[in-house]
Amino acid sequence: GYSGLHLFKIDDNQNIQYIDKITGFNESSRFFEEDMNGNIWVGQYYKGLYQLKLSNNLKEVTVKIISDENSSPSYDQIVLSRVNNDLIIATKTGVYEIDQLNQSIVTSERFSKVVGKQQVYLFEQDNQKNIHIVAENLIGFFKQISTNNYVFVPSSLHHLRYYLNNDLLQISI
Repeated sequence: GYSGLHLFKIDDNQNIQYIDKITGFNESSRFFEEDMNGNIWVGQYYKGLYQLKLSNNLKEVTVKIISDENSSPSYDQIVLSRVNNDLIIATKTGVYEIDQLNQSIVTSERFSKVVGKQQVYLFEQDNQKNIHIVAENLIGFFKQISTNNYVFVPSSLHHLRYYLNNDLLQISI
């Protein structure tokens, strides 16, 4: 939500029930993903990247502000998304990945050859494993050829690029 993360559970009848707000983190959490270690990563568009470690009872978190570290590519305008099991950070300086083993941020070799260092506003994988992108001078998608192998397909909608609302983009397939 706009003031942090909230815990819900699905009951035996498949109904969603609200439990409580998770304490220790009060930032807007539009972009968030869980890594393979159970950490929650939050890309707060205007404030940066956070790594949250949940307590055993799931009621509170310990917060590490990744954007304060020297290895962070950007302090704001972060779009966090999942591509297969990888966590991707699209920023105003290109596309990066979270190295989940080393807990560091590295340049995304798969996508940076096409995207370069331009600002990325949307980076989202669809159900067919294609990855849609809207960047400063680029609209299209990466078509998956095989696991971790993509080819870029430009969109004919590129001429509409400057008419889009950059911070509220959404892809519908």
